[in-house]
Amino acid sequence: MLIFGFKPYHNYHSNITKKIISQLKENDILKKELFEVKFNEKMFKDAIVRHKPSIIIGLGQCSTGKKIRIERKAINEKRENVNGVPKPILKGGPKTSPVNLKIPSDNHSWISYYAWDYVCNFAMYQIIRYIKEKNIKKSLSSRGTFGCKRNRKISRHRELQKQAILLCSRTPCPEGQGFNVRDIKFGFIHIPYNYNEKRFLSYVKKLIKRYTK
Repeated sequence: MLIFGFKPYHNYHSNITKKIISQLKENDILKKELFEVKFNEKMFKDAIVRHKPSIIIGLGQCSTGKKIRIERKAINEKRENVNGVPKPILKGGPKTSPVNLKIPSDNHSWISYYAWDYVCNFAMYQIIRYIKEKNIKKSLSSRGTFGCKRNRKISRHRELQKQAILLCSRTPCPEGQGFNVRDIKFGFIHIPYNYNEKRFLSYVKKLIKRYTK
């Protein structure tokens, strides 16, 4: 499992997500990352390849609200600041991209369908896009490799087919054998900058326990 947050930015000299991430202990199951608040697609993809998680939960700070905000989708839009002109993250890309990890709400949180248009939304859109692209590439790769002799011998066994695809594919898997980006479950949470730190830490620990059982 990978959980990530962001460093301070603009007029915020601290970031509640950084405070929470710093209090979590890494182990064989849990990995963590702190990102600069930048429109940098590569740093998110590199972290995925580096840690090879099956679950990713992103934490972002927001400037308004009193409750934790569980995001359900990203929008294809970004801008440098509140006065900036919105631009597409990906020209011709889908207008919205839903997450595939449906974190439930409780008394301390609510479900949001608008993650604004800053770096948190950008991170969501790019991570979701990366997972979807791997799904598409894997599907196309599967169609092109079942014709080889090695695959024909094991075509009746689905699990062996998956292994055969990895062995026979002309394009090496950049993530390494045994790790499939397409299987990643990803969710994102926004937290008000002035939210109670202890309460949020407890909330995050419960999420970790829920998804690492």
